[in-house]
Amino acid sequence: MKTPILQLAVFLLLTCPLIAQTSQLPYALRSHRADLPTPVSKHLQELEQRLLAGPLERTLTKAIADSMYLDSTITYHPVDVGEANPVFVPSSRSVFMETGPGQLRIVESVFEEDAWHFSTQTRTQHDELGRVITQFAEAFDRDIGTWLPVSRLRTYPRAVSTTLLDSLYVEMWIEEDNSWQRVINVRHTYGEMERLQKSTTSLILDGEELTFEDEYSYDENGDNTEIHYYLISDSERLLTSQETREYSNHLVTNSTLFLYDQIDEDLLPEEYITYTYTGTGLTDSITTYLWDDAQEDWSLSSLNNYDYNGLDAVTDEYTATFDIFGDTSLTWIKNTYVAGTTYLETVEEFAFVEDLNSYRRDAYTRYFYREASTAVNDRPRLTRQLAIWPNPTAHSVEINLQESALLHLYDQTGRLILTRNWAPGQDRFDLPGLSPGIYQLSARTAEGVYGARLIKN
Repeated sequence: MKTPILQLAVFLLLTCPLIAQTSQLPYALRSHRADLPTPVSKHLQELEQRLLAGPLERTLTKAIADSMYLDSTITYHPVDVGEANPVFVPSSRSVFMETGPGQLRIVESVFEEDAWHFSTQTRTQHDELGRVITQFAEAFDRDIGTWLPVSRLRTYPRAVSTTLLDSLYVEMWIEEDNSWQRVINVRHTYGEMERLQKSTTSLILDGEELTFEDEYSYDENGDNTEIHYYLISDSERLLTSQETREYSNHLVTNSTLFLYDQIDEDLLPEEYITYTYTGTGLTDSITTYLWDDAQEDWSLSSLNNYDYNGLDAVTDEYTATFDIFGDTSLTWIKNTYVAGTTYLETVEEFAFVEDLNSYRRDAYTRYFYREASTAVNDRPRLTRQLAIWPNPTAHSVEINLQESALLHLYDQTGRLILTRNWAPGQDRFDLPGLSPGIYQLSARTAEGVYGARLIKN
C-alpha cells in the first residue's frame, strides 16, 4: 500500500504501543541511547518508529479522511502550575512540509516572548516504498539567523522490505574540524526466511569507539527466543548480557534480561517484562519488574495499560511507576481523534496529584491537517502581540489594528469559539454571550498573525 509521506507521518506520531519483537535497532543502541547526543538519539527513535510501523498499515485502510495530510502540531504547557485552573500557552510547534517527491521537511519552533522562534529542522528523503533513506538535522542559530548542520542519518533497506535494514550509519557535524564524523555504524546479517541472525554495532562514546555484536536464536515456530549480547574488546568477544523470550501465537508473553558477571562467570537476573494482549492482538498491558538483590526476588517497577477505540487506535495509556522507596507515580495520556478516523486531534498528558486526589493536565498537543494545499483547520500562529483594551473586560474590547483581518477566538482547550471579519476603521470587538474565562484572540492579516490573551469577567 503506497501512502503519501505526510499522511503516513500522522500514524508515526501515534502513541501506539508496539508488540515486542526483534528490533532493527540493536541492543547496544537501545541500551546506550541515553549516552548518545540528542540529535543522534532522535534520529534512531524516529527510525525505529518507521521500522515498526508495519502493523499500522491496517489502521491506514480504516481511515475515512484519506485526503488529509498532517500540517502541524502545537504543544501547550501551563504557566500557572499548581493552580486549580491553570492557563495554557503554546510552547512548541512542528510544521510538516512535503518539499518534493518523497521529501519531508519538519520545522520545529519554540514560543518565547509572544513569538515563534525556529529551533530545529529535519529533512527526510524517502524512496518509492516510503522508506527513510536519508535524514538531515539542523539547528537554527538566532545570533546569525541561519540553519547550521547537526547530524545526518543514512540507511540501506533490505531488498523491498519496509521493516528490514542491511545497514545504517549516523554522522555528527564537528564544527571545529568543519567535517562530518561517523558516530554510529550498524550492519545486519540475515539467515534463512530473512531472519535476523547478527547485528554488529560500532559506537563512538566520549571519544572512545566501542563495538558490539548481538546474536539472535529462533525456535521451530520462527520466534526469536534468545538474544546474546557481546562486547568486542581487543579482538576478544565478551558476553555482556542475554535476553530470553516466551511466546503465544507468535506474540511475546514475557522476556527476561540477564547481565553476565565476568568475574563469577554467571548470568544475573536484571529485568523481567510480561505482556498481555486484546483478542485482536493489540497490546493490553506491559508489566516491568527489576531484580531486587536484597529480597532475592522481582520487584514491580512499572505497569502500562492501554485502551482502544473501534478503529484499534489507542485512546488511553495509563502508567504506574514504582520506586525503591515504595512511592508510586501515576500518569495518563489521552488521545482523541478526528471523528471516524485514526487521525489524532489532541494528545493530553496528565499526572495524578495526591493532594487533589485526581489527575492534573500538565500538557497537551493539538494536531492540524490540510487537504493537499488547502487547510482543514487553521493553526493559531501567534507571532506578534495584538494590542487590546480593556483587559479584563465584561462586554467588549477595543483592538488597535488598522488592516483587514480574520479574527479567531479560542478557549483554554484550543477550541475555536467564534470567527469574525475585521475591517480597517473598526475599533470594537463585542463578546456577546461569552462565558467568563481566559481566551486566546488571534488576528490573521496579509502581513502576518497577531495574538493576545483575553480575559472575560
